[in-house]
Amino acid sequence: MTTNTKDGITIRPMTEDDLDTVSDFVVNNFLVDEPLTGTIDWTKYPTVKDKMDEKHRAMRQQGLSLTAVDDNKNGEIVGFCLAVSQTQEDLESKLPVIERSPPEIAAILKLGDYMQRKVDIFKLYGVDKVLYSHMTFVKPGMRGKQVGSRLAQTLIQLGRTQGFKVMTAMCSSFFSGNQKEALGMKIVFQQPYAEYKDDEGKVIFSPPAPHTRARMLAMEL
Repeated sequence: MTTNTKDGITIRPMTEDDLDTVSDFVVNNFLVDEPLTGTIDWTKYPTVKDKMDEKHRAMRQQGLSLTAVDDNKNGEIVGFCLAVSQTQEDLESKLPVIERSPPEIAAILKLGDYMQRKVDIFKLYGVDKVLYSHMTFVKPGMRGKQVGSRLAQTLIQLGRTQGFKVMTAMCSSFFSGNQKEALGMKIVFQQPYAEYKDDEGKVIFSPPAPHTRARMLAMEL
């Protein structure tokens, strides 16, 4: 794994010791900022944090996740990217988790599952595994300094060295989707929120502008 430094910010492999800080960022920043998860009162689900921590720990153990640290502040974590190897079997294994989740959390998980099945990325690219960029976060005060782009670019390089042929990501945010497109990822499926409805014809998600669609993106590595 290549570690790279620029303008005092180092991108390096995520370590076990990073996970507590990553967890805090996920709960207190990422889930609040994202257009879909930001509508949920997470205090109603006190066990969710532990489940997410367990999931992220398993991701980190694959050696595909990255951390951005500020060398001028004693290695303070200013961003991260959680990534995982994904197969068709992994998608199937998520179904019981979705069914057990509280309704408003399950609704978000179902959207992701729906989009991934509509694409069938494995058939589309003729591969049996993909590098899935699950979550990228940059500390608010560090945004606009290319930290997120560098995390993504480093993940691309890592994916290539690990033998992945395709990288994918699902973006519910206008901003994250645009960043991924700027890196060369292509939209393989998009779902306008205004057209995603329940069985009674009611729109399920109505996030504020400019978040009008969820995008599934992919690129060959």
